[in-house]
Amino acid sequence: MLMACGQGNEPVPETDTGQNEPEEETSDEETAMHSVYLFFPDENVEELYRVEREVSSDEMEGAIEALNMWLEGPESDEAELTSLTDTSIELQSVEDHDGIAHVSFSPEFLDIQVGSGTEEMLLQQVALIMDQFGYEQTQILIDGESQEQLFGHIQTDEPITAENDPESYELVES
Repeated sequence: MLMACGQGNEPVPETDTGQNEPEEETSDEETAMHSVYLFFPDENVEELYRVEREVSSDEMEGAIEALNMWLEGPESDEAELTSLTDTSIELQSVEDHDGIAHVSFSPEFLDIQVGSGTEEMLLQQVALIMDQFGYEQTQILIDGESQEQLFGHIQTDEPITAENDPESYELVES
């Protein structure tokens, strides 16, 4: 199912299923929060660190929330960390294609200034987030289309895989 989403917006199903209408009662299961890790480099962009955040679901909706939080960057109390993204970048959609996450960003994603090592770090951040939602492979798209290369250094026309376990990165407490 296609899940459209803009940065800071709630995911909206492709077809109207009535899910957007407020419910009168909310069960404990629906309000349970789920921990997820986001990944950011240090200010010198030498190492990748993880920070813990809460999302409302461990399903696709949670992945969308996590990716949008990642695009927003580290919180102020995580000052030693930085973001490689820009707030003008929007998460357009997240789809499941036969067990491969297809994550589409707006064209501004291509404006990120990175070298080959930083490009690998950036791609790994997305793959590590999606790995926590059960996706061993992630295809990064721009405007819904696969790109041979995003920044000129790494082939991105095939899905990428998280190289390490998300919990193997040092945790930064906020």
